[in-house]
Amino acid sequence: MNAKNKHLSVKSRKILDLISKGHSYEQILLIDDAVTYFDIFDAANEALELDGKDGNDYHDRLAEIRNRHPRAYEKWTNDEEAELDRLFTADPNIERIAERLQRQPSAIRSRLRTLGLLQT
Repeated sequence: MNAKNKHLSVKSRKILDLISKGHSYEQILLIDDAVTYFDIFDAANEALELDGKDGNDYHDRLAEIRNRHPRAYEKWTNDEEAELDRLFTADPNIERIAERLQRQPSAIRSRLRTLGLLQT
């Protein structure tokens, strides 16, 4: 954020515009492969700071999530998707797969849906 002018960065404005149009995080990542989950969180944090809110809670929550799930919010690799497919086929227990891949269970379910392996 440009503290002097108190404006959102170009990247944050683009991300928040996509969110306001109803795009999911996954869709935003597909639209622009240079954007990461962290960029999305940073855009929200910038907006909160402009609104006078303290963004420290965001960093604390993120650190707590990454402490429990070290690969949380990282982009999926092709190898990781293949392993997810293999693990899910062998044992569809989301919690065990999440632990194995060091990701949140919600991320496992989301990726399985994206890959067409899990129905909504």
